[in-house]
Amino acid sequence: METKGERLRSLFISPNRVVETVQAVRGLVPLRQFRLLFPLWRVSISGRQYERRPYELLERFFERAIGEAELRTATELERFFGLPPAAVTKMLTFLRTMGHVSGDDEHLSLSELGRASLQSGQFLRPLESQRLLYFEAFNSQPLPRSYYEHESLILSEVEAARLSDRTITRLYSGPQGLYFDPDRLRELAHRADREEYNLPSELELGTHPIRQVARAYFPLTVVEAHAYDEGYRHVMERRFLALSPVAGYRDLFFERLIESQPAIAYAFPELDERKVCEAIERYASRQGLQLPQEAQIMRSAAGLWQLVLSPDLFKAANAERQGLRVSDVGNVRQEEGYFFQLWCEERELRYRSVLEQTLLFVERQQRRRQALFRGSILQVMRHVCQRLAVPVPAWSELEAFARAQGRADLLEELEA
Repeated sequence: METKGERLRSLFISPNRVVETVQAVRGLVPLRQFRLLFPLWRVSISGRQYERRPYELLERFFERAIGEAELRTATELERFFGLPPAAVTKMLTFLRTMGHVSGDDEHLSLSELGRASLQSGQFLRPLESQRLLYFEAFNSQPLPRSYYEHESLILSEVEAARLSDRTITRLYSGPQGLYFDPDRLRELAHRADREEYNLPSELELGTHPIRQVARAYFPLTVVEAHAYDEGYRHVMERRFLALSPVAGYRDLFFERLIESQPAIAYAFPELDERKVCEAIERYASRQGLQLPQEAQIMRSAAGLWQLVLSPDLFKAANAERQGLRVSDVGNVRQEEGYFFQLWCEERELRYRSVLEQTLLFVERQQRRRQALFRGSILQVMRHVCQRLAVPVPAWSELEAFARAQGRADLLEELEA
């Protein structure tokens, strides 16, 4: 059974990925993140759809006889087709049940559905269809279809309550979001692009299509990022970027929604950058690090806060004194929501961190019993090298490092 921690990791993006995604936006420095459960409306609706199939021979003949030849009685159909009364009665009963023919045996006529079937050349059968739609709870905008492809991410109110902790904020949509407005569904039904929001064009909605409305929540990472002047003395721009596992991390649907709703940004406390250093200091204290002798708080050339570690911390004599590992170097941590990167100026140590992180990736994939390819491992290694600003090791170096660590089996029997 999936643990709470595993579920949270599947819902929210890792700090490394968050920082890399934000840094790809020119000039922005990621400072802190908020893990949100964004309120949605989960709307259960019902409507009518039509199953389409080729006509059986007698079905088509009977409907054409009634609709085109204007044969209006069962007796006329018996004479016209030369069929026994029982066969005609059986076919008329079926066509009435399907909604294609109306009237008694003396006053037969094609229904609107029967005429539509003849016109389309296919036998249409009405089916009751139920469907779930999601709307965000601030403006009741419908969620695009891409979110339905990740529907396992959407939480019920019960699961949201179970997963909530001090690191997660459950947003409330205010007075305007107390009730779902049925007009929003009617507006969606009249849109030409309704299929892009998971409402098929062939689904006919009746007068009262809504069966049930319930709260739901979507896990969203919102990052506060600043653009600075040279030297990082003054903030030139403050932005909130939204990220989720949908649509390749950057979630523009929710990002635009946050930009259009100042009340959402007001829910985030004002940033005091002095608190970033204080949070990093508390992290260092928990790790037993002495500042500034063993570690220093600095900013990278790209503006990201860093805790720069002394290479002496990773010598054998100090290895048991603190919980940091070589593979931690280069990774992004968050303390009280603030981002900072663990760093070391010694290039050889960062190079070893690349090898360690690559083997850890292989171990994780094997535990999950996922297929491993040499190409995918090299891609991960190149990605880590970019983060750590070191050249990419050759495959033979990775193999030699694995053997030296007694982990040569990790790189055996890889997929081609």
